[in-house]
Amino acid sequence: MQRETRERNGGLHVAVSAADRAPIKERAMLAGLSVSAYLRPSGLGHPIRSVLDYDAVLHLARLNGDQGRPVGLLKL
Repeated sequence: MQRETRERNGGLHVAVSAADRAPIKERAMLAGLSVSAYLRPSGLGHPIRSVLDYDAVLHLARLNGDQGRPVGLLKL
């Protein structure tokens, strides 16, 4: 899976309290994203898509292929 790359050379600094910082970092980590990648779609009103879901789909697709190979050999 190839991701779209864009030039991102400007930063946006947001002041948050320590109480707000911990849950934001935790949610970004659970989504498998950096804090910037987590906050960017959130600030633009887009849904946050977890990288872990894509990894799970890829893993299941490989597992499905691995299970199909022995069955194909048994047919012979």
